[in-house]
Amino acid sequence: IQNNAVYRSALHLLGNPSSRELSEIISCVGLAQNFAAIRALAIEGIQKGHMKLHARNVAMTAGVPENLVGEVAHFMNQTGSISTSQAEAYMKA
Repeated sequence: IQNNAVYRSALHLLGNPSSRELSEIISCVGLAQNFAAIRALAIEGIQKGHMKLHARNVAMTAGVPENLVGEVAHFMNQTGSISTSQAEAYMKA
């Protein structure tokens, strides 16, 4: 462990905690991840959030200018058709 520079840096950032403190920090991080997952399921749903991100990626792949990516992604999400051809059609309209 002492040979790993990233690990040493992380410990330094945490204030060089004892093993007990480190286990408490790791437990808190795990709980935070669990709460985030529950929030995603309860509020907007993982699939819905994923599709929003997917629509943005498809818009960028279709060559949509950066300043219009959000607008095109929103359009594709509203129509339920997320594809490069849909993004290109929006840009031509």
